[in-house]
Amino acid sequence: AQIVRVIFGYGQFDWQDTRLTAASLALFAISLTSQALVVLFVRAFYAAGKTMKPVIVNVISSGFIIFGIFISMKLINIFSSFKNFLETGLRVKDIAGSEMLILPLIFSLGMIFNAVFLFKIFQKEFGEVWSFVKWTLFQVMAASILMGAVTYFSLSVLDKIFNIKTFVGIFFQGLVSGIFGMGVWYLSLHSAKNKELKEITASLKQKFWKTPTIASEPEELP
Repeated sequence: AQIVRVIFGYGQFDWQDTRLTAASLALFAISLTSQALVVLFVRAFYAAGKTMKPVIVNVISSGFIIFGIFISMKLINIFSSFKNFLETGLRVKDIAGSEMLILPLIFSLGMIFNAVFLFKIFQKEFGEVWSFVKWTLFQVMAASILMGAVTYFSLSVLDKIFNIKTFVGIFFQGLVSGIFGMGVWYLSLHSAKNKELKEITASLKQKFWKTPTIASEPEELP
């Protein structure tokens, strides 16, 4: 909600619009990792010269998303219990037009299925990779849960410090909470000696703080 209010929260974009947009963003965020993995797997297949399989999977996934949205929009008003569950979970129960949340929900499900299918095919083509990534996945998930908890707690505390009825108050409430959350995320992975975090840190240091190359002494000419 802080992100949406900072970017869109002015003019005729009222609090009801903010809540609905924030709910949509939350549903899109569910598949954020899957969307990144799809790009990674597709590039890997293309680099190996096996272009047809990812194309087929992506076409099937796109068909699932389109067909799923069409069917879900027809059925959501029939199965009111699911609609109530979705609206209650995303805190938009009293907002008109909440049925449009089916679009980001089905899109996220389609991208998750896409990533899972590509992962299965990738393992079949190139061998077992789960054993190499499962520990990293556990570390990142644990750190992300801690980050989310700290960020959420920080928002509630800073709510009493900043005036969240103003743009500046909302901006700094979200910014400071995000800094606290990212700090906990970094410290968690750093304490776990996460290999990927070390590689990312080393890459950033090399990019922004380049060490000058020391040229070797030229050989003396005879």
